[in-house]
Formats: sequence, C-alpha cells, structure tokens
Amino acid sequence: MPEMAAFVESLCREFGDDAIWKQVEKGFAGESTFFARENGVLAGTRDTGSVAVARWDEQGIARLYPASWIIEARALANRRGIEIKPCNPDIWLDDEREAEQLRDMIASLKGRAK
Repeated sequence: MPEMAAFVESLCREFGDDAIWKQVEKGFAGESTFFARENGVLAGTRDTGSVAVARWDEQGIARLYPASWIIEARALANRRGIEIKPCNPDIWLDDEREAEQLRDMIASLKGRAK
C-alpha cells in the first residue's frame, strides 16, 4: 500500500507520529479509527457508523463519497423492493436521514430472519 503509506507519513509529519500511529494501531486492533483500501488490499477496521468517506485523487484533491455500507444497503433495498429516497447532497444532513432509514431497514430485516 505505497500510496496509503505515503499519506500516513504525511499525516505524521503534520500532526506527529504518536497521534497518527495510535489511531492506526487501534484500527488494526479492531476499532474503527483507521481503514484503508489500495489495489484490493484492505487494512484496519471499517467504520459502519460513518455515512461518507473521503478519497483523494492523483492531484491530492479530496472528495466525499458514500460509505461502502451505504452503497451495499442501497443495493439490498433495491433487491428487496424497499424504497428509500437517496440523500440529496444539497440538503444539510440529508445523508444522515438516509443512513437512519437504511439502518432501520437492516434492523427490520435482521428481525425477520430470526
């Protein structure tokens, strides 16, 4: 994961080794403080509470994208015929509304499976 390693090193230079490596170590220990994916390699622990993730492009520009669990839950809702209105990025906190509906859907489906 050379790009992620370079990114983590840049964070260490900016914020200090201790602050950054503590979070990375927690991520490897199962806490959702650090997760990375590069060229199919996964490291750390995914955060299923977040509704968005930041990704950096080749020019170093960060963009926000839906968290992977949101994408997977949207697909599950579509397969089950459950209508959940996708968030409108122009409406403040609408992503939280969609996430709450998706979490409720997942809980409901888990309840039916028991």
